[in-house]
Amino acid sequence: MFEIQWPDPHEIFGDLKVLYLFDLPDFTFPEITLSEVKVPTITVPKIDLAAFEITMLPIPAIEMPEIPSEICLPVFGKLYGEFRVNSPQYTLTTTGNIENATTTLKNPLFTATLSSQATSIYKPLEFNLEVDAKLEAPRMKKMLFMETVKATHAAFQSITRRVLTLTSSSAEATARTNAKATTPIYTSDLMNNIVLTLKGGIFATCDTTYDHSLDFPSLDFSSQASLKHTGAITLESEKVAVVAETNANCKWSIDDYADEGTHKNKLDFNIDLSTAKLTYDADTDAKCFKSKESVT
Repeated sequence: MFEIQWPDPHEIFGDLKVLYLFDLPDFTFPEITLSEVKVPTITVPKIDLAAFEITMLPIPAIEMPEIPSEICLPVFGKLYGEFRVNSPQYTLTTTGNIENATTTLKNPLFTATLSSQATSIYKPLEFNLEVDAKLEAPRMKKMLFMETVKATHAAFQSITRRVLTLTSSSAEATARTNAKATTPIYTSDLMNNIVLTLKGGIFATCDTTYDHSLDFPSLDFSSQASLKHTGAITLESEKVAVVAETNANCKWSIDDYADEGTHKNKLDFNIDLSTAKLTYDADTDAKCFKSKESVT
């Protein structure tokens, strides 16, 4: 085994000294004196509980919504329906429309229309029907109901207009009808006006005019006639009055006979708390018949 012998360091360095190191002076720290530490006095103010007030925040009153006692139904905007029949010989189209046309809450308005039209290779089956209705309450002061019915056919035409007005103290209804008939053997014209008023009583008037012409060449018969009728009724708490008047004239012929005549009558009836009076006069004048009547 191989060993390396290290020499003794003392034998090499001996009394080796470091001569370049100088002497260090003594260090002296100065004395530090701490001053007196004082805590400031904290003063707590005295609270006067007798005059102590606390501002309370206002709490708003809670109000429950009123429960309605009426049944309310939601209103719709528009309702539309249509019905059709199609065939080679006949076609029918019917449409209906109901609409809430209200623009402001103070002027509610509802409208309804009905239209029906038929066409056919058979002319007597063709017709046209139009119905318009309107319900409104202008400024919520009154209620108006208006209706117009128009019917057209190859043989006749008819237009009817009706108006109903309701207010807090009165009611009024009017109806006007114009009808015409046109056929190869018969033509006529009818006009009728009716007015009914309820305000402190019942008041009604009626005006009617009628004209016709009838001709049957195969029977050698013809006729022409015209009529006018007016009437009025008044019903009050202490009075009842009825007035009516009719004027008519007619011409006719059959074979070799021809005649013409007139008819007039007037009715006047009044009742009050103490009396009742009736007056009726009638006069008919024709070749074949003459008559006069008078009742008082």
